[in-house]
Amino acid sequence: TAVCAQVSFKTPFTPVPVTLQTFAVFMSAVILGSTYGTLSQVIYIFLGLTGLPVFANAASGLSVLLGPTGGYLWSFPIAAFLVGIGAERKKRLSRLDVLGLLIIGVSVCYTLGTLQLALVADLSLGKALTGGVLPFLPFELLKIAAAAYLGYEVRRVLAKAKMLN
Repeated sequence: TAVCAQVSFKTPFTPVPVTLQTFAVFMSAVILGSTYGTLSQVIYIFLGLTGLPVFANAASGLSVLLGPTGGYLWSFPIAAFLVGIGAERKKRLSRLDVLGLLIIGVSVCYTLGTLQLALVADLSLGKALTGGVLPFLPFELLKIAAAAYLGYEVRRVLAKAKMLN
């Protein structure tokens, strides 16, 4: 997630950058499952909190977590847990199942992110949605599709090698 956070570009209309963070969150959840996927995201937030430049644009610190984009970061462990638990509970996970789980995960990310953006930036919910969700949806759909395909394939290979529970 720290590496994917650095694949980032700012947009002129919102403080929320476009990154590959959610791609990494979803890959960790699908591949590692609920416990380790969630733990990987908690560690990511902890590293940023301690001052390591792991957030988008090499940012770090409590100010990022409490700032306009912090809600997206706080959502990562929750999304990873929900996606991971969904992947673990399904006996025969299909690509479509993974895609559905990732849609749930991205919904969590955008809900928490939008709420904190509205609160911290003193925006109406409509303006927060317009600035923190709508412009990012096309790119997010590509990330979800890529994570669903790659996550499914990696899980399939690991299951075949009997490396998954």
